[in-house]
Amino acid sequence: MKHCKGGDLYHYIQNKKKQNTPIKEKRILIWLTQILTALKFLHSNHILHRDMKSLNILIDSDKRVRLCDFGISKVLENTLDYANTLIGTPYYLSPELCKDKKYSWPSDVWAIGCLIYELATFRTPFHSTKGIQQLCYNIRYAPIPDLPNIYSKELNNIYKSMLIREPNYRVTVQQLLVSDIVQRQLKLLIEEKIREKQSMKKPLKEKQAIENDNLGANEQEVKTLLLDIVDV
Repeated sequence: MKHCKGGDLYHYIQNKKKQNTPIKEKRILIWLTQILTALKFLHSNHILHRDMKSLNILIDSDKRVRLCDFGISKVLENTLDYANTLIGTPYYLSPELCKDKKYSWPSDVWAIGCLIYELATFRTPFHSTKGIQQLCYNIRYAPIPDLPNIYSKELNNIYKSMLIREPNYRVTVQQLLVSDIVQRQLKLLIEEKIREKQSMKKPLKEKQAIENDNLGANEQEVKTLLLDIVDV
């Protein structure tokens, strides 16, 4: 992993909180797209992260985010496998974990939803000072809070789709990657990578990838560029 001079996302959020400076939607979308791309890479290799949180996301000198700390990650043999160990940071626990039920890929998606709320508000969505039992109750039953009004309805909707309590109905990483709001950002990230390669005067077969206005996250033409965007 590249040296990340920007520290971790948790301390970035705390600094913004001290400055009383909201994080711009554009920045949230850039990081969301990078995180989703990294998570797709993990899940496609049958790896469940299990501890997605701001403290485990590093920021490099180019303000790109990198997933880290795979100490409690679990390899699932196929997409139907489930883990059954209660583990992970409490504020990001999914409802299925709070119910002590088996869990799988949707739990990582839930944690990303919590992270988006944290980026937008400087706190986790189900914060409680009354212990783990109250926290789990909030996660299972409390109303899902909206993002502040300074953020678009489109971002709010996609964030809420990650916090659907029934894991079978929760949005998937693939669905998020092909959503309009993420596709737009993904295209910009790919174009940025292409410009970087052009500036280094390297061959660019990938240049054709941006000629299509509807870039799909699973298209073969952008696979190399996606791996460049991801660093886990």
